[in-house]
Parts: sequence; C-alpha cells; structure tokens
Amino acid sequence: MLSEMILPIFSTIALCEGSGTRFCSTAARSPSRHPILPIEFEIPTKRTLDQRRLDAEESQAYRLQEVMALEERRQEAEDRTKQLQLRRKEKYDRRLKPVLLEKGDLALLYDSRHARFPGKLHLRWMGPYKVIEVFPNGSIQLAELTGEWLGTRVNGWRLKKYHV
Repeated sequence: MLSEMILPIFSTIALCEGSGTRFCSTAARSPSRHPILPIEFEIPTKRTLDQRRLDAEESQAYRLQEVMALEERRQEAEDRTKQLQLRRKEKYDRRLKPVLLEKGDLALLYDSRHARFPGKLHLRWMGPYKVIEVFPNGSIQLAELTGEWLGTRVNGWRLKKYHV
C-alpha cells in the first residue's frame, strides 16, 4: 500500500507522463541509443569515430592500427601472466621441504579423503608402506609391507618418512 502511494510520486515514468515532462529524458527510454557527451565531439571515442566521415583508406588504416595495438596488448598481458605465475611458483617452491625418500624406506601416505573435512580423531596418514621405486618426476611406487604393490604411483609430496 505504501509503495503504491510513493512509487507514482517519485518514479521517472510518473514524472514523464502527462504534463510533468521537465524531468523526462527520452535517451534513457530507448535501449539502442545512448546520448553522446559533449567531450566525445572533441576527443573521439569508438562510438563517434564512425560518424567522422573517413574515406576508405583512412578507415582501413585506422582499423589495421587498432588490430595491431590489440595484438600488442594481448602479448603484454600474456607476458605479465607468465611472470606472475613464475613468481607464484618460486614463492610456493620456497615453502616446500624436499621429500627425501629412497628405495627401501618406509613411508606414510596422506589420506586426502579427510583433507576437506578433517575430523578431530580421523587418521590422516595411512601405512606404513615400503618404497619400491622413485621416479624422476617425483612420483613414487609403494608396496604394502606384505609385498603387494599399490595400484598407482603416488605423488612424493603426499608422503612422509616413517621412522622406526
């Protein structure tokens, strides 16, 4: 009820209807047209460039210049992204401690099932397992103490040395 009384008083539609046209802007009603600001006549923008009567050669040269500038911006953005990723990687790698496991060592495997919702009394480490082989990419083949191999290799960062 309150909105029925206040909305017609203060809405722009109510002000534009009837004799209250002093606040009415027709540019806001049409979604396909936007008003051109006075500064856009002095400093050309993308909207007003098409209105400047360029001949075919000037128009083509301008478009080629815009495409070349776009390629340069893309290359700069790609370079910045690569630099940022390298800095993040270096910072992350500084915090990591190397896992020094060799063939024949005993290791505990982190149980990632409980990583998201760690309970107070959940066991976070499984094992111990015996290290069978260490690969150059950091993965490690494990086996049970009985000699059964685990089905897949394990990332070395998910292991810690088991001290007997």
